[in-house]
Amino acid sequence: MIRTFEKSDLSSCIEVHRASFKEAPWFEQWNYEDSMARLVDIQNTPRFYGLVYCNKDQIIGALFGHVEQMNGFQIFFIKEMFVKAGDKNKGVGGKLIRALERHLCECKIEHVQLFTSKKHGIDRFYLKQGYAIDNDFVLLEKRINENNN
Repeated sequence: MIRTFEKSDLSSCIEVHRASFKEAPWFEQWNYEDSMARLVDIQNTPRFYGLVYCNKDQIIGALFGHVEQMNGFQIFFIKEMFVKAGDKNKGVGGKLIRALERHLCECKIEHVQLFTSKKHGIDRFYLKQGYAIDNDFVLLEKRINENNN
């Protein structure tokens, strides 16, 4: 069952987030505080919307993001999507995406964007869901420290 995220879901989502990123393809060790800060930061973003996927009242996946106004249209930015390790590759992520898209259609929001890693092949999941790589934009990054300022 997929339903809208509620504040009372936060602690379960933190545990699923940590467990999800601990496994392939990420192999990242998120501590509780960092995972909580990440999810709370997203949740506190204006126009936040989140979904949770439950199996017998246990959260096994979630999708978090927010809406931003652009020039004449709105975009939903997926900021985080995660599925419990043992439930990956069972259609949970695709169902979360489709539920989000139904909600966005009801809200008359026609655009969705996200960033993901090419390195881990995660982009292939989104390509299968009908998403396309936008060649007009590029993600830029710079590491800031006292030696380069």
